[in-house]
Parts: sequence; structure tokens; C-alpha cells
Amino acid sequence: MRKIILIVVSLSSMIWADFSRDSHGIVTDSATTLEWQDDRFPVAKNWESAINYCKTLDLNGTDWRLPNIKELFSIVDRDRGD
Repeated sequence: MRKIILIVVSLSSMIWADFSRDSHGIVTDSATTLEWQDDRFPVAKNWESAINYCKTLDLNGTDWRLPNIKELFSIVDRDRGD
């Protein structure tokens, strides 16, 4: 299973999803099997810095990357919020 990292400030709009969180700070969506870092205090990064951060991230393994737009849309409930 490939791991990705999402730098997300709020996930409150995902009411229908089934998520689990492990002791390493990794959140898993059971419907898509996508995983991301649960970072409660994210630091803004430009694109190049974000790519380098993911390449060097050692969070329960080193196979992390930035998500593509299709993956991001798969975890958003577009019927909620603006």
C-alpha cells in the first residue's frame, strides 16, 4: 500500500468517512486506504519544500508522497461548506 501525506488544517467536513488513527500519528481512511500524517500544527511550505519534506519523512516507513488532485477530492465532502 502506498502512503501519502496531506498537510491539512481541518478535516471536519468529512462526516461520512471512517478513519482510524495510530500511535505514530498516521490517519487511515478505510474506504480509500489513503493514509496521511496527523499534524495538528502544520507549517506552510512551498511546493518544492513540501516534496522534499515527503521524500525525507520517516513516519512508520519512508514511502510518503504528496497526493494528486483526484486523491484529495476523494476525501472531501463537497456537499458541506463553501
